[in-house]
Amino acid sequence: MSPNDDLLTFIEQIRYTMDSHPDIIFIKDRQFRYRYTNESFIEISKITGINNVLGSVSEDFVGKDRAKLFQQTDEQVIREGKTIEYVDKVTGSEEIFYAMVIKSPIYNKNGDIIGIYGHSRDASDLIQARDLVETILNTIPYPVFIKNLDLEYIRVNDAYARELRKPKEEIINKNDYELFETKDNEFYRSKDRQVIATGDQVMYISSSVYDNKKFMTIKKPLYDHQGKIIGVVGIVNLYLDLEEIQNELLNQQKIESLSILAGGIAHDLNNILTSVMGLSSILLEEMEQSEHKKMVETIHTSSINAAKLIEKLLTFSKQTPHDFDEIELLELISQVTDLIKSSYSAELSIVTETCCDSVVIYADQTQISQMFMNFIINAAEAMDFDGIVHISIRKKYIEPSQTDYVIMSKTAKPGEYVSITISDQGPGIDTEILSSIFDPYFSTKEYGTGLGLSIVYGALTANNGLLKLETSDQGTTFEVCLPLNYSSANT
Repeated sequence: MSPNDDLLTFIEQIRYTMDSHPDIIFIKDRQFRYRYTNESFIEISKITGINNVLGSVSEDFVGKDRAKLFQQTDEQVIREGKTIEYVDKVTGSEEIFYAMVIKSPIYNKNGDIIGIYGHSRDASDLIQARDLVETILNTIPYPVFIKNLDLEYIRVNDAYARELRKPKEEIINKNDYELFETKDNEFYRSKDRQVIATGDQVMYISSSVYDNKKFMTIKKPLYDHQGKIIGVVGIVNLYLDLEEIQNELLNQQKIESLSILAGGIAHDLNNILTSVMGLSSILLEEMEQSEHKKMVETIHTSSINAAKLIEKLLTFSKQTPHDFDEIELLELISQVTDLIKSSYSAELSIVTETCCDSVVIYADQTQISQMFMNFIINAAEAMDFDGIVHISIRKKYIEPSQTDYVIMSKTAKPGEYVSITISDQGPGIDTEILSSIFDPYFSTKEYGTGLGLSIVYGALTANNGLLKLETSDQGTTFEVCLPLNYSSANT
């Protein structure tokens, strides 16, 4: 008896049982031709405009992509001799629905595969539930992953993919050894095995494979509907120990205290200088040209310079009124860079890369100009005005509560920001002074005022911005982020 005769005999044996089954059932031969379909298959075929499929192959009546999926799964069943499952998207004339398809090999008495048994049922509710779970996972700002019993990743959320700097498809069905080049892989897997063996939660601290950040990972067992452990669920969070948190709070308190002190002193000095400038101006108008008049001119000029210094102090202390307005950021940065290039050495090069033709923010133009002026001049000075300052501008979504920004305005909100990075090729910032660079009057320059980065601090906090800093012996990069959302900028 030929394989097809064996298959026909099998069909006759099951026909009366399968014809009335509510699920879709079909049988194919080894050439992937349909040899049997039940009533449910016929009904669904009519909905999709198919009248008769017996003797046909999938590509005769379905789209190219679905036909390819059907053939690949058919070949897998014949080749491997085992049952497989997958989801099929079915498009009708008026609706789209999803089906869970199960395919199994059919054997004759000699153990030879003679065909394929297919079973399909509506899985639209299941797919909707899966999509809902996916949406929920992706709204969690922390990295989340799920592993199976073979310790392979079967699901990760967007945050986990971003942390690994890989698309999800390069993570799924991979294990730790395939994803990470680190000696800690066996440690991670030992924690997975511990969760599976004991059913208990485990928690541990580890370091990122990409940078110096530390993470706290919590792993728990994943159960099926019968209460059987089928995998491991992990959630990862940025870890700061108590000492680091205390130091950060102390630094913030120190800057806020200095801000209040600077504001008070600046107001008092401003009142004194107003009198000096006013009286010296009157004297200059009434005095004839003489040595004494030159002295008064010196007093007047010095008082004006002192007033400008006080204005910077007030900016740091956030006690100057803010003039918020729409700013074309690319134009502003271009003006600042042109001014610096015309004022300094020809050996200094400033290269700007932008993401788009226009970036409009809502901020105080004077403060933003002063801030970028300070950043770019500092970058140039780090290279003795002989090198390349690289500026990169792009847009990005930021969740302020989940960032490692060294300056973060208390009013910063999640949303779309413009990110401006200013990089130099200098020797970097000494780690011993990193915690002091935003302090007023702190300077490593012989004749510096120490107010440059203090102004940056005041400008960023006043304009709802954020700042990230990376430094090494290869150079320093400041990343400034300003909100693109007008309502969040003018809070």
